[in-house]
Parts: sequence; C-alpha cells; structure tokens
Amino acid sequence: MGLIAIPIIAPFTDIRIATPLAAMAAMTVSILILLKQWHEINFQSVWRLIVASCIGIPFGLFFLKSIQGNLSKLILAVIIMLFSGYYLLSPGIIRLKTDRGAWFFGVVAGILGGAYALPAPPVMIYSLFRRWSPSSMRTTLLSYFLPISLILVFSHWAGGLWTPSVLLLFG
Repeated sequence: MGLIAIPIIAPFTDIRIATPLAAMAAMTVSILILLKQWHEINFQSVWRLIVASCIGIPFGLFFLKSIQGNLSKLILAVIIMLFSGYYLLSPGIIRLKTDRGAWFFGVVAGILGGAYALPAPPVMIYSLFRRWSPSSMRTTLLSYFLPISLILVFSHWAGGLWTPSVLLLFG
C-alpha cells in the first residue's frame, strides 16, 4: 500500500505526515484481508523477515526524523525507480533456495518502513527470489505486512510523529 500511497501523498504534504498515515492505512487493509485468508499463511517463511525488519525500523525512524524533507523525497524517488526498474527488467534472475536471505531483505525493509512506511520493495524482491506461488506470496506477504504495520504505527507514535494533522487525515 505504501508503494502507491506515499508517492501520491508526499507531494502534497510533509513526509512526516504521509509516512504514519500510510502505515495506519496499510495496517487497516492487512487486517481486513487476513481475516478472510488466515488459513493460507506460511508462518515459517515470514518470521525471519519480521524479526529482521524490527532491527531496521529504528534506523529508518532516525533517518526520517533527521533528514530534510526534500532530500528525503529525492531518496524515496530513487528507491521507487530502482525497485520499478528491477521489477520490470529482471525479476527472475536470482533464485534463493533457503530463507537465509530473509535477514538482509528484512533489515532493508525495516529501514524503508521506518523512514517511509514502505517495507514492500525489498520483501517483494525477496519473494520473487524465493519463487513463491502467487497464493503463497499473497498470504505470506500480508502476514508480514500486518505485524510490521502495527509495529510501524506504534514506532511512529513513539517517535512523536502522530500529529493532529496525521490523526485528522487518517480519521
């Protein structure tokens, strides 16, 4: 959700408002979908990504709070272009046969989640490298995004990013 919401919202508001707003919306959507499809979750595949992301989130929050808005938006634009370019040009080049790569992709996802509420690109690339089936990919990714969305929402609150503007726009 953040991959779509952040680029749409960020040009019209401060990134410090757009980020927690996108995290709140992603959490809500994940809950609604997983209530219907909880039985398809592959818990064994997702726990490493969640733990690793929790390690990266504080670094992303530090980045969000310390980098100027325009520089932060420029970095975000570069990340989205790199992800889009990879996804369009070479999604099947690498194949991971084990879950060991989840640690790296999870930390990067945590950093992007903390900074931009955008943990999706590294996790999606990881899922492509693992060559999960479409149904396994959907439910496993959602089972990752729900707890990460909850952690991000809490982290943004704890980091002082829940402002009256964020709560008004979310409500």
